[in-house]
Amino acid sequence: MTARQPRRARFLALALVPAAAVLGALLLALAASPATAASSTAKPTSSATTHKASVHVHHATAPRRPHPKRKPWPVSVVLRTVPPLAGVRFSVDGAIFTTGSDGTVAVTREHDFTPHTLALLTPQFALSTRHYAFARWSGQRDPDQTYRTVVTGLPWRAGYVITAAFTEQCPVTPSFTDQHGRPIDPALLASATVKSDTGQVSALPVRGTAWLTCTVAVYGNGALTTRPVVYRLQTLLTSATNIVDSGRQAFNPATVPKPIFVGYFYDLTVTAHDALFGGSSGGTVTVVGASGVRYRLGFDDSHTAVFRHLPRGDYTVSVAGGGIGLSKTVRLSRDTGTDLQVVSAGDVGTGAGGGAAAALTLPLLARHRRDRLRRVLRRGKVEPT
Repeated sequence: MTARQPRRARFLALALVPAAAVLGALLLALAASPATAASSTAKPTSSATTHKASVHVHHATAPRRPHPKRKPWPVSVVLRTVPPLAGVRFSVDGAIFTTGSDGTVAVTREHDFTPHTLALLTPQFALSTRHYAFARWSGQRDPDQTYRTVVTGLPWRAGYVITAAFTEQCPVTPSFTDQHGRPIDPALLASATVKSDTGQVSALPVRGTAWLTCTVAVYGNGALTTRPVVYRLQTLLTSATNIVDSGRQAFNPATVPKPIFVGYFYDLTVTAHDALFGGSSGGTVTVVGASGVRYRLGFDDSHTAVFRHLPRGDYTVSVAGGGIGLSKTVRLSRDTGTDLQVVSAGDVGTGAGGGAAAALTLPLLARHRRDRLRRVLRRGKVEPT
């Protein structure tokens, strides 16, 4: 080996050292890059997994209900009658609805903010035993439309109840008796009137059947109900005289369809005697009632005339025959009797003698007869025979 060979060896060794260092650095870099790549590819995988889990939870959530303004819902309004009546017809915006046996019908429409119109199509109707007539509404919102059969401007935003109330009429067939229970001939009766506890006065036929309001609608505590109506007999006229006590006989048409009313009739017994001498006198008796009706009877063997079953009232009684009959007014409110005086021709001649005849005759009369004659001549109206 020459001297140049050791130099070359040293030069190569010095040249290989940096190359080995660079090669080692490259190997270290290559060894580290797979881990880094694995780490960089693992992150997207983890992110994708988390995203899928989030999507799964989103689909499990229940869907929300749309806002009511975007989708209406059904609203029911109940129509009812008081009292409960089947077959009553209503119209809501032109559609017809009829109540059932319980007197109600439900009308269902979609919620809206539009005003609606309700009409009662059967304000009056009749059954065999009852008549009905519309009285008023309740729950119709507008108080000015309470008594109208057509209601406008009704809302349809929430459920509520509208009530139509009806008055009820019942048939009444009266009959009449006297205070002893004997039937009164309807031909003797002119008319009758009754007054309800609502203050209404109605005519009541004395023969046949009449229809009277027997229940009325009453509003209280926010609800409509019905109550019965009570009537009282005011007049029962015959021969222009009222033969009943006003307001004493009451009845309810709903429970007493055939009331029996009592009129008062009495007997009047008439006698007549001579005004001066006291003996029986007169031939016939005339009784005149308030309407001008006349009753006439002759005296019987006991010189008595009995007028039976006269209507209660005021009468004028007079006697004819036997002289000048004096009339008398009698108020007949019970069985009663009255006595009339008759001024005979002998009484007149005795009491009205003039001049010396009177001066001679009057002292001859007993004092009680003179007084009686004076009283007779001063007394009321004298009717000639």
